[in-house]
Amino acid sequence: MSTYTYAQLEELWENAGGSAALAPVMAAIAMAESSGNPNAYNSSGASGLWQILGAVNPADQSQLFNPIVNAREAVLKYQTQGLDAWVTYTNGAYKEFLQGNVPAASSLPSGSSSGVSTTSATSVDPSTALNEMGELFHGAAQGLNWTFWLFQPGQGWRALFAFGGGASAVFAAKLYTSPSVTQEKSAVFPAAILLTAISLMCLYMALRSWPVNAQGEAIRPAAYAVEILQGKKPEAGPPPTDNTDAIQAGLEAIASIWVVNKVASSITGLAGAAGVFGGIWAGIQKIFGGGGSSEPEIPDIPDVALTVPSAPGITTPSTQLV
Repeated sequence: MSTYTYAQLEELWENAGGSAALAPVMAAIAMAESSGNPNAYNSSGASGLWQILGAVNPADQSQLFNPIVNAREAVLKYQTQGLDAWVTYTNGAYKEFLQGNVPAASSLPSGSSSGVSTTSATSVDPSTALNEMGELFHGAAQGLNWTFWLFQPGQGWRALFAFGGGASAVFAAKLYTSPSVTQEKSAVFPAAILLTAISLMCLYMALRSWPVNAQGEAIRPAAYAVEILQGKKPEAGPPPTDNTDAIQAGLEAIASIWVVNKVASSITGLAGAAGVFGGIWAGIQKIFGGGGSSEPEIPDIPDVALTVPSAPGITTPSTQLV
């Protein structure tokens, strides 16, 4: 396989997802590391054009001599470790191979913060967030639906028989492994058989929907067991009701009400704060800026007394006008 030129290394870097702005530097690093030879190998294990030592993606480890894979790994190395991942960059050996109008090494930041963003900016896709919230609510609704199902007729008995069947199976297994099971006239083996039968019957009763009578009430466990021992197969009860969608809608409604309440509380708090600041500002204006703008006081008008002279011989009382 022929060696790669500087321009081909730049193109290979960009095709692997690397930044075009950093392509000249990465091409120079590749020339310093491998002289453009895709089959270059170092005794330390570094391989390929960019002398990758330990692939970031384990699936690429066996294909590091593939130029495309090596370039892709170089991009991943840069994104996780920065330019300092290459000794030819840290010791400046790459500068000898730089071509074109490329900034000097001193102007290139080292590490994963160099020139170009090394990791994609953290962003939240609203549709993805909504889908994840929907899945969360759906899972919670399924759990609640299963919990509510335990309160349907007979479900408590089913849980009890499941526990009894499991316990019987455990005791039967212990009896089967007991050393005395092989002894003659030992009662251990028949007891193990009996416990096995009890376990199977209990598990049968636990795994089927519990039968109900005409009134929709769960039948008694004794009657259920008698019918099974008589060889009858009691009709299974009604299948569990799936209310997952309704429960999920209820959970989403509760969450929506909670969010609206929090938003309203925040708005109310901001309005209250604005009112407090407004009152403080009005007080400051009144203290520091209200003296020159006050209106002059209007003096009180004094009372005026008028006396009308009377004719001779007639006494006329004086009249006071206000």
